[in-house]
Parts: sequence; C-alpha cells; structure tokens
Amino acid sequence: SLASDRVRTLSAVSDVPSALARLSIAALSDASGTQMQERPFSRVRRTSHASRLLRGVQLSLWDNIFGPSVEQVWEARHAVLSSDIQNTTAKHSLARAVFLESGVFDSELHVLAEIGILIAAVSFVAPYQSSSTTFALSAIMEKDCFPRYTVIHPVMEDRLIHLAGKLRVYLDRSRQSALAMFSEEVDQLFPEVEALVNFFAE
Repeated sequence: SLASDRVRTLSAVSDVPSALARLSIAALSDASGTQMQERPFSRVRRTSHASRLLRGVQLSLWDNIFGPSVEQVWEARHAVLSSDIQNTTAKHSLARAVFLESGVFDSELHVLAEIGILIAAVSFVAPYQSSSTTFALSAIMEKDCFPRYTVIHPVMEDRLIHLAGKLRVYLDRSRQSALAMFSEEVDQLFPEVEALVNFFAE
C-alpha cells in the first residue's frame, strides 16, 4: 500500500457560490457506447516557469459515479506528470471527500514513497450539478523535497487556500472565463514557491 503522512487543518470559509453548480457536464458516448464525461477543466497546461520544488498543480473533483476525477493539471516547464501520478494525486487528495463538511477547507500533506511524490492538498465542498461534491487543489512535488518543503508548508497551505478562494470568485463572475483567469493565478505560484525556497536556503 502507498505510504501516506497527513497534516490536516480546518479553516472556516463562507458559503461556496452557486456558480459551481452551473458547471456543465456533457455525457458523451464512445464507439462502444460507453458513457464518458467531458468537463470544462479536463486538459493539461504547461506553465512558463521551471521549478526545483514544484512539479505541478492539479485540480480534482469527486464524482459520485466515477469517484476521484482529474479536472485540470498545470505542469512546471520541464515536468511531466504521468496519468498514474495524476490519478493517484486525485485519489489521495479526495480521500476524505465523503467526510468533509460544508463550509471548511481541509488541508492535508501526503508523502507517497512508492511513487516518489509529495502532495500538499486543500479540499472543499461545493455545490455541483444540483448537489454537493468535493474539489481538491493539490501541489505536486518530488518526495526527496520533503525536508525543504516542511519549512514552507504553512505558506504553501495558505497559498492553496487563497487560490481555491480565487477560483470560487472567478466561477461566480463568469464560468466561461474562469479557467483562463485562474490559470494566470496558478502560473504565479511557481515563481512564488521558487522565491521561498531560495529565501530559506540562504
């Protein structure tokens, strides 16, 4: 089994806007007739920034039928996150999905030794398709970065919560432009983290 260490923090937040409930999910059928889902975030973006610590950021969603689902991935310039890493990140970041209460952010830290990654994740409940589900925003790093990462963990946790709040605002303003605006915010996380690593290394 995958080794997993968790650090959990709960922070009260305001109600998640109903804009998330208006995200459309279109059911498609492949050649065999199997039902598949197309979501507005389902693609990978590569940022313009390289990072010694941060390999990527991922947005995941708990689907009541399909379980943990990868919505969007932002990769560092020279990083490649395999589908196995993406799916494992979604699975662990949303492991507490059925227990998470509405109105809180749940922050966890996972060390997955068997696949060599470290995940800092923030999950939250939001209305989606006339019901509630759990989203997770995750920062993905190499496992060997754990000693360096522990120094900046409180800052990373705060930044992930801040970004989750930004996504909520953007979705409330305009679902069509939310992803583009949020991607600009995520893109800035990479140099911010690099600056923190340099500061604490001095």
